[in-house]
Amino acid sequence: MPMPMALVLLALLLAACEPAPRSGAADPSERRYAASGVSADTLRSRIVVSEVMADPQVVPDGDGEWIELYNAGGAPAELRGWRLDSRADAGHAVARSLTVRPGEAVVLARNGSTAANGGVRAGYVYDGVALA
Repeated sequence: MPMPMALVLLALLLAACEPAPRSGAADPSERRYAASGVSADTLRSRIVVSEVMADPQVVPDGDGEWIELYNAGGAPAELRGWRLDSRADAGHAVARSLTVRPGEAVVLARNGSTAANGGVRAGYVYDGVALA
């Protein structure tokens, strides 16, 4: 049975959120914090998909689709260059600086109008991908 497009997109987003492999050497700030008992893992960003609105009921699909990304790590995450992809669409690369601080979330939405997308405030507007 084929996987629904929203699940494919979610799987791709989760795969994209994996941190890049690290070299063996810690950077100076990690060494400084390690000496104080703070682990290097605490200093890394960890982006998780916290919510997905693939099929809004209040507004039309094309207006109200969005994805919320949450930084559960201890360092800011820069999302510029990250991609939203699916098999059926052209995809979209985040084209501007978009930083998510530790403990904060950002909503990537198909519509930047809070009123037109069901009351959700978009931190970034994308195109080229529809959540099925």
